Amino acid sequence: MIVAYDEAAAQQHALRLFDHLSRSFESRLEFTCTQCRFDQLAHRQFASEASAVASSANLVIIGTVHGEDLPSAVKKWIIHWLEQSHPSNAALVAAVKNTGQNNDTTRVHAYLQDAANQVGVNFFPGVF
Repeated sequence: MIVAYDEAAAQQHALRLFDHLSRSFESRLEFTCTQCRFDQLAHRQFASEASAVASSANLVIIGTVHGEDLPSAVKKWIIHWLEQSHPSNAALVAAVKNTGQNNDTTRVHAYLQDAANQVGVNFFPGVF
């Protein structure tokens, strides 16, 4: 599993999800978690290494406190990962902070859903 996040609140939420999954399935699955901040993905070498990790991961979580949009470097990284992934073995999770509005779907959710659909990756939208 790899977690890409923008701020500590998003990181903490994603790590709670990781902890829940690893405890729930510990007898059947082995879990490891790699983390990266959005700003790290702006560096070509780091983004390339993170793409390689993500391409072998079964689960990628994108955590953000800003539901209006993702930075361009993160979008580029997501597309690169999705192009390398094995859709039948991967899932993409959006963990977006609830802004208090009635609608739980954000532009980030819509972007990630569209990207996942294009390559057949399972998508799970979420808010925290």
